[in-house]
Amino acid sequence: MAEYCTAAYVAGRLGTRKATELSREDSTPTPDLVKITTRIQTASNKIDDALRVRYELPLTSEHSTIQEICFQFTRFSLYDGGRTMSDNAQKQFDQSVKDLDKLSRGVLILDETDQDVGSSFVKTNATRVNNETIFSKTLLDTYPF
Repeated sequence: MAEYCTAAYVAGRLGTRKATELSREDSTPTPDLVKITTRIQTASNKIDDALRVRYELPLTSEHSTIQEICFQFTRFSLYDGGRTMSDNAQKQFDQSVKDLDKLSRGVLILDETDQDVGSSFVKTNATRVNNETIFSKTLLDTYPF
């Protein structure tokens, strides 16, 4: 199982004070990197579960989109115990859930041939009807599967 971000990355994005507040129950002044890593592993497992229907795991490239989804899932899980997320943080988490769903359905596609971290996904040229993705027979016939 791959971990799609690190505890240091999460702590850096949150800031030391917020990472400590979310990961500690005591008055220790540093983030609990073990707790954060455990939450990253859980988030990474959820990502793998969603992606395994379309991709061979582990992924061969790093993707900023997957790293962002992992960060958002990890941050969300750290807000347990009655803590309240800001509206902006909740919106970012909700968008990550949508992005992961789109990746699992093939609406967004990870580019596993490009090793560049900045190239995270490409959109398919599918038609949308009633908010559903429709692939024409002509389009599907062009794919070698």
